[in-house]
Amino acid sequence: MLFGDHDESASDPTMTCLPPDRVRADLERFEIEHWSVEEDDRPTALDEPHHFHLIEFVARRTAQRKRAASPHRQMHQPGPTCADLPEFVY
Repeated sequence: MLFGDHDESASDPTMTCLPPDRVRADLERFEIEHWSVEEDDRPTALDEPHHFHLIEFVARRTAQRKRAASPHRQMHQPGPTCADLPEFVY
């Protein structure tokens, strides 16, 4: 869920509040399974009045061609286990 550009918080420079069209455009490579835009006035969890503009979505990455494995990318090798470590006696 994201805050839309009409949300009361949009004037706060520390918040990112995007227009729904921009969010949808950014999701163009995804399959959108659910999309909802809601705008209303209601109290916050602290019972303060607030104008909400909420963008709710569920998106799934679409199947893409698999890329060839890079020769520079190494497979993860497991580290040592406790059995591999030397035993110390104090």
